[in-house]
Amino acid sequence: MIIITGGNSWILHLVMMKRGYGSIVKDAVKRGVVLATQSAGSIVAGKSMQWAHIKRADNAGVWNVFD
Repeated sequence: MIIITGGNSWILHLVMMKRGYGSIVKDAVKRGVVLATQSAGSIVAGKSMQWAHIKRADNAGVWNVFD
């Protein structure tokens, strides 16, 4: 079982993609591993981050990774 929980959706997505966790999780789910998500984890596990941008989740587009 893989569990992805909450936090800032944008930072979670950035870290998961930069470290390769996105493809690890995707491959594991294809093999039948159970994926449990909550809050930001549910957003990053979705098809895209568009919902978070539309809803201005976690100040979408406002934060700067270098701040």
